[in-house]
Amino acid sequence: MTPVETRTVLAEHTTLRLGGPARAFVVAESTEDLLSAVRAAGDRLLLLGGGSNLVIGDAGFDGTVVKVATRGWRIDGGSVVVAAGQNW
Repeated sequence: MTPVETRTVLAEHTTLRLGGPARAFVVAESTEDLLSAVRAAGDRLLLLGGGSNLVIGDAGFDGTVVKVATRGWRIDGGSVVVAAGQNW
């Protein structure tokens, strides 16, 4: 997990380039990182994927934003299991 950043401008993480600062911002690159970040977040939490279909106001988000950056996929029987952050 990346170190927690403060006052990260969310416009840098959305496709529309909109959004003010987050109180805290962390990138989770594994399932374990994601679980740790969610547990540590406290009361206000926003899970961020690729940043499309998301509009964040100029005031930003007064909480923790966790960017889900998990990668990978596998075939499990008749199913394909894909990590939440996998680009497809």
